[in-house]
Amino acid sequence: MAKPRRVPGILGLIALGITACIAMRALCKYSGLVAFQPPTETRKGKTNILIISNARSGSSYLGQIFNHHPQVFYIYEPLITFQVTSVRNSSLYEQTALGLLRDIFNCRFKQQTEFLSFMSHMQLNRFSSHAFTSPYCKNITNAKDNRTIIYCKDLDPLITSLSCSLHSHTVVKVLAHRLPFLDVDRLQRLLARDRDNLKIIHLMRDPRAVIASMDRVGWGLETSAVKMATTNFSHFANLVQKFCSNSIRTLRLALLAESKFPDRYKLVRYEDLVKLPLNVSQGLFDFTGIPMSDQVMNYLNSGTQSRNSGANHAYGTLRKNASLLIDAWRNQFSIEAVRMVESQCWPVLEILRYTPIHRPVLLGT
Repeated sequence: MAKPRRVPGILGLIALGITACIAMRALCKYSGLVAFQPPTETRKGKTNILIISNARSGSSYLGQIFNHHPQVFYIYEPLITFQVTSVRNSSLYEQTALGLLRDIFNCRFKQQTEFLSFMSHMQLNRFSSHAFTSPYCKNITNAKDNRTIIYCKDLDPLITSLSCSLHSHTVVKVLAHRLPFLDVDRLQRLLARDRDNLKIIHLMRDPRAVIASMDRVGWGLETSAVKMATTNFSHFANLVQKFCSNSIRTLRLALLAESKFPDRYKLVRYEDLVKLPLNVSQGLFDFTGIPMSDQVMNYLNSGTQSRNSGANHAYGTLRKNASLLIDAWRNQFSIEAVRMVESQCWPVLEILRYTPIHRPVLLGT
């Protein structure tokens, strides 16, 4: 009687051996992965956090707080990859965007080669994430002119998956207008996926400050739209009305979601985070179940009172005095522009406890 064939078993062992060899080569090639060993107890329950906010609302700063935690695998604006493709305006956007987020939260990058290829060459996105620079990047000094440059290898699917799995928590920051599921029913289905262990932090900011910041960098509102209010007030009013309608809709969603999922959804004011960074950050870490770290404490102590020459850059997260930026819009708006914003955004001001201005004398105080 012929013996049963055992070829499949042998092939399986060969495949397992090849995978092990690839993993060992990766660990040798990227020594930073070997150095990183999170505590054993934190690996048991991986937490996924999604940070949501409107543009110019401080989400980059909040993201960097988590990015400085050694146990966090952080990605900055992954859905921006669809802005330069036809997918953004197609019926496939929701499915594709959700698929990417789920692959990120489950450390499945082997099927996201195009995403990683795009991120490899997006400097702002890549250098906003320690996970995408370590262990890929290193400083190289030119012997001729003694200049130091940063050289980064392309993001590798296997290495990125391995790096992600070695971290205890994954945090993703996304602007609200890039999310295809911003309604309560879709959020409920998203949060119902217990295996993702997802929690959402929704950051909101004073709409007057948001509009002033958008005008400063020319986002959404056309360049110098606030200054244009003196010559073309109807145009400015239309821009403000559109912005405030969206802000009211977003706030309504956040309040409903927070009441329905109090342990999974949290609404935070940017002003509170800037005024009391240590206290608010500790509350957010308690909410997410991530222990506070010395690295985060050091960043919080330096990030809002920075002496760095690049502090206060429009797209940066370091600020020479972050608390002074809370009311910086007062010096940019005319009283007519302020009243226009307040009249359109009054539900946001009232619910989030922002004090409206009714007299010109208060504008500079």
